[in-house]
Amino acid sequence: MKNFTYLSLIFLTSLFSTQVYAQDGYSYTLIHDDGYNFTVAAVPNYDSGTFTPITESYGFVIVLPDGITATFNEYLPTGTSGTPTALDGAAVSGLDPSMADKDLYLITTVTNAATFAAHTAGTVIPLVSLTVNGGPTSGEISILSNDSALVLAYSPLESFMQVDVVDDGTVVFGNGILAGTGLTGNTSFMFSTLTVEQVVLEDNTITIYPNPASDYITIISNLSSTYMLIDINGKEIFSGSVINGQSTIDLSKLNSGIYFIHFKNDSNITIKKIIKN
Repeated sequence: MKNFTYLSLIFLTSLFSTQVYAQDGYSYTLIHDDGYNFTVAAVPNYDSGTFTPITESYGFVIVLPDGITATFNEYLPTGTSGTPTALDGAAVSGLDPSMADKDLYLITTVTNAATFAAHTAGTVIPLVSLTVNGGPTSGEISILSNDSALVLAYSPLESFMQVDVVDDGTVVFGNGILAGTGLTGNTSFMFSTLTVEQVVLEDNTITIYPNPASDYITIISNLSSTYMLIDINGKEIFSGSVINGQSTIDLSKLNSGIYFIHFKNDSNITIKKIIKN
């Protein structure tokens, strides 16, 4: 995702500059649902009794290994809309060197004044469900902490929630930036716990040319394998097989940009990045 520039950061600065931050009422946690499916949930630090808090917007950053993408399946509560913004960790590694081999998704949502159920402190409130693509077996998924070097250097990536948390008969979205780390409970998950398969980001047994390409690419492989072409947002474009050591893929109808090909055989999952001109 090398096309990310600081112009995007300038835009994000303007997006967040009008937020009003005050009382903290929530933190975030990462829930492993099953396989490569995860949920990010809010955890309140207060009891609401019979009062149903109203949320206006929320946001956080998901961190993945370089080249690994995620598909965001559902935004909750009902009526919430959101668009993940893909960020290349290498582009912000000057602010935080630990991000150089990472990719990030900034999640910001508008909930259209959706209501949470009445809750007690510690209740888990699901917000976003997602699937990690490609079956990685190394690295981890995590939520970016508000006390991380990157967030401290660039505040628009802070986790926040705009929610009316006071039962006073009025709707005032008072809480914003989450205090401290902004996280609680499980905040990361190691992919190595899921399978013993080996993920290889660069594998000399697979050659792709030309790359960048305009119309077609040719795949040369010493091993038979299946493959899946996905876009930068994790959407599967199509899949196929490398037969007799060679396969050709037609890219002519695809938009220009970065794509990933996930190859899988009996022992490895290999990920290759291609550029469509």
